[in-house]
Amino acid sequence: MGETLSVTTCDLGPRVLKGYPRRALVLLIFGALFARWGVAMLRAPGDGQVPGGSLLLVVGVVAVVIGVVLLLHPPTLSVDEDGFLFRRTVGRSRTERWSDCGAFVVVEGPTHEWVAFHTSSARGANPRSAPFRRPQTAVEGALPDRLGRLRADKLAILLNRYREHYAAPDNAPATDT
Repeated sequence: MGETLSVTTCDLGPRVLKGYPRRALVLLIFGALFARWGVAMLRAPGDGQVPGGSLLLVVGVVAVVIGVVLLLHPPTLSVDEDGFLFRRTVGRSRTERWSDCGAFVVVEGPTHEWVAFHTSSARGANPRSAPFRRPQTAVEGALPDRLGRLRADKLAILLNRYREHYAAPDNAPATDT
């Protein structure tokens, strides 16, 4: 599937980018298969497969529940002239002002790419970004790929456009010095 948003020419108005449901769909499919396999093993007459069937059934049901939660409450990234708000499926959300963010870059994670950035916000580094705190990356924040169906490189381009436009000195509020 191609991107539906042209990141280099789109307007920089407020928008909400929702997480791509691919991972949720994979969890649903494999969860249903594991649960079905577990039920079949439990129904098999007396071949000693009850512990394995029970395990597969539990794993399958847990995967289906997680998949449903991801489909009903996908992670979202809301961007506007002030900055961005990233809401996870469960847990805390993260808000950053454009003026506090450094450049957005693509970082290779253990399972997929991330859009990483430096921040000067007061709360410091996010403990969940620990896999990216290596000498070659040393970032304080990271966003997952596939928000708004955009690959990490396209998402980084879009976020850098917002940051460059709204964090520019002529767009900053006037202060008395």
